[in-house]
Amino acid sequence: MQIASLPQQTVQGQDAALFDYAKRIARKPEGRVAVLLHLSQLTPDNRREDRLAVAIGHFGQLVQDFEGQRFHLAGGDIVFACKGARLQSIEEAVTRLRYLFADDPLTRGDGFGTWYVMEQDHAAFLEMAYRRKELDVARRRLSQDAHDQAGETEGRPLTPFQLAQLEDALANTDLSAIVRNQAVCAIAPGEAPQIAFHEIYVSLEDLARTLLPGVSIAADPWLFHHLSRTLDRRVLVQVSHDNARSDRPFSINLTVGTTLSPAFRRFDEVIAESLRGRLVIELQAIDVLADMSAYLFAREYLRERRFKICIDGVTHLTLPFIDRGRLAADLLKLQWHPDMAAGLPDGAADDLAERVRAAGTAGVIMCRCDGPEALDFGYRLGVSVYQGRHIDALLARRD
Repeated sequence: MQIASLPQQTVQGQDAALFDYAKRIARKPEGRVAVLLHLSQLTPDNRREDRLAVAIGHFGQLVQDFEGQRFHLAGGDIVFACKGARLQSIEEAVTRLRYLFADDPLTRGDGFGTWYVMEQDHAAFLEMAYRRKELDVARRRLSQDAHDQAGETEGRPLTPFQLAQLEDALANTDLSAIVRNQAVCAIAPGEAPQIAFHEIYVSLEDLARTLLPGVSIAADPWLFHHLSRTLDRRVLVQVSHDNARSDRPFSINLTVGTTLSPAFRRFDEVIAESLRGRLVIELQAIDVLADMSAYLFAREYLRERRFKICIDGVTHLTLPFIDRGRLAADLLKLQWHPDMAAGLPDGAADDLAERVRAAGTAGVIMCRCDGPEALDFGYRLGVSVYQGRHIDALLARRD
């Protein structure tokens, strides 16, 4: 299920401040030490705001005494940096922090923190800070894109009371009337489309029109994220009934959390063995970036069960921040927008083509292709796989 936006669970803005700090100390790194605490990898119970607030406070005295700075990063990690403090004093503070989370598996290995002694590790520290800043920029852009798309949907925002009503209705509703499928096709210039697989999805417009007329169910990101989980479970049941024994490859769009749920395990148990290695799980980029530790866990599980992974919800503005190789995803969906052909500044199209090549043209799908100009531009980028209404029309013409 596609999600409109995710609630921000951490302080914003300190990723950029960390990068500024890393650049500022480059000329005089002597005596400076930093530790990156990987608190984003704690279990959900231990990532509660009250516990993280205690964690941040652990370095209060060191901050006062040794030009210390704390950075609470958007993903949930914390960086503490200072000058002139004894390494033992910092290690003692980190040890006390380990005790705070002693019941968490993260504290039992070497993954709790990464140390940087600036005289020898400044280059690595600067690279880490740069990557964190870029990741935060990507999160923000994806969130804004999703917010803008949700804002385009007409109707009153969904309320908590209506959400409860909707979830009750979904429990007893046959979704077959609002489940759609759309072909994803390989298309060479001048040739007919060849179907690679079909995406199965719920039409949100039809869902709202059927159950809550006049209401925009995607307008409130908090409520829509909650609704997405319910829809995911119902879609998995529907797909299991209609498609799991089919030999036709397909994709479904789920939240990261759903892939780790009992509902998904039940779905996994009933799909045809012939679909192994051919069934695609689409995950929204904003969902992936919101909780990288959950994504990494889900990725390993999906790969073990021989599902392909597709990162969805990527635009030409956010593509520079999504590294398909680093995410180890099989596919990436790049959304077509008319601005890509008409509104890009000089050189931007070439830069976009280079980024598509870096992502691997064979693994990039251009989606939302509503007209022939999408294919024309996609060919310029080297893209060969497409999805959208124009592709549907080409298929109908072929048949």
